[in-house]
Amino acid sequence: MEAWNQLVQYRDDLEESAGILTRYRARELLRLIREGKKLEQFDYVLSLKVLDHIEVGTDGGLEVVFLAGMRLRYK
Repeated sequence: MEAWNQLVQYRDDLEESAGILTRYRARELLRLIREGKKLEQFDYVLSLKVLDHIEVGTDGGLEVVFLAGMRLRYK
């Protein structure tokens, strides 16, 4: 949820850097972000469309990995 909200908040920055992302997945992710709003609760259907996986580090931090290749880290 936090990772999605960050994407929505910084969508303009993502559009500028989209050239480095996988084209198809990046376009789909950007389309969903443009249409999206910040989430109040987990959206399972949206997660299937955008998330690849979540990694848990030995320090307990989380790294959210999106299908477009983008990674967001949380401690």
